[in-house]
Amino acid sequence: ITVQDVTKPVITCPASVTVNCQDNNTSSVTGKATATDNCGPVAITETQTSTQNANVNSPAHYNYTITRTWRATDVTGNYSECVQTITVQDITKPVAVCKPVTITLVNGSASITPQMVDGGSSDNCSPLTLTVSKSSFNCSNIGVNTVILTVKDVSGNISTCQATVNVVGEIPTCKITSVPTDNTYTGGNVNSLYLGYGAQSTTLKLDVPASGAPYTFSWSGNGTLSSTTVQSPLFAPTTAGLYTFTVFITNKYGCTTSCTISICVTDIRVLNAKTGTWDGKKVYVCHVPPGNPGNSNTLEISVNAVPAHIGPSGHATDRLGKCEVAVCTAPVYARGGAPTEVTPQVYASEIKVYPNPTTGVFALLLQNYSKGKVEVQVVDNYGKLVANQSVTVMNQSENVTIDVTKHAAGVYHVRVLSESGVKTLRVVVAR
Repeated sequence: ITVQDVTKPVITCPASVTVNCQDNNTSSVTGKATATDNCGPVAITETQTSTQNANVNSPAHYNYTITRTWRATDVTGNYSECVQTITVQDITKPVAVCKPVTITLVNGSASITPQMVDGGSSDNCSPLTLTVSKSSFNCSNIGVNTVILTVKDVSGNISTCQATVNVVGEIPTCKITSVPTDNTYTGGNVNSLYLGYGAQSTTLKLDVPASGAPYTFSWSGNGTLSSTTVQSPLFAPTTAGLYTFTVFITNKYGCTTSCTISICVTDIRVLNAKTGTWDGKKVYVCHVPPGNPGNSNTLEISVNAVPAHIGPSGHATDRLGKCEVAVCTAPVYARGGAPTEVTPQVYASEIKVYPNPTTGVFALLLQNYSKGKVEVQVVDNYGKLVANQSVTVMNQSENVTIDVTKHAAGVYHVRVLSESGVKTLRVVVAR
């Protein structure tokens, strides 16, 4: 009687499963094979292969397949095998957590990193990549801003949250007031000076909020100031005309704005017939008889006699200067009127820009300007001066080439300052 065991055991594998990358994928969780044999005991063993990439920054490190082979062997050496497949995947989105942040403008800008608004974002498996929808801020962003923090794991799963970014800064404000250095009554406005009588100079008093100190100042215009970098310079004209001054102020945060004032200067001096110079004795006064304005006439009177004509108790209709000479181009003020800033007048002169929009280089056409010098300024949308040049007008139409290619795309403002006043035009730089 020959007894033999030639029958293989019968093996049953656990079902193939799909698990998340953070789950335990060992056989103690995913299941073990079972087996039976016709005669004796059976030993069950397992082996496995994996497609997992060793690089923790690779998606294949978190999305892969385990092939687990089970073998049941009886004591005679007969065996049977089965295969179980474990699919490991990362399909869970990260948890995005935001926190608020406060930043302060320096030189007009400030920035954040994603880590500054990250409040502890996490993922079930892999490292995270953080990005924000906006990282740079300027003077136009002062206050509370909302940014989106995007959290992305290695497998490409994405979550987002909103973070608030409080930008600390201040847009400066300013006001210029003319403060004549002499309080002699002239019947005019504080924005008017008369060469030969009264104040011969005025301080351009610039008021700015104390909260923005320290400031930097940059003055420009068609007249000479005692300084172009102080807060309140002195203007002491020597010739008649309408003088327009603009100051660009920059506060401690780097934010910039500008203010403009015009000073009307009228020459009322009576020159000495022999020397051709003014000897300080006489000035012109336009005398208008009360009730008879058509019979006005120009008087040459001594400086000491002016108050009798112009003073508060003088002739209400008289004024300083020749009757036939307009008091430059400043608005006419009633005697005793409240001091206000002069608003430059609008004249037939025109400015045009082409092409508009432009890629950075454009032509500025000056039309109907009087011969002489004008100042061309280009400021950005935040009031910062980016270009400034003096132009001599020789013809009725002048072309000026302006180049702002070194500056960012956006909206700019072209300002033309002349004795006729100030004209402004918007130009769009698009690239």
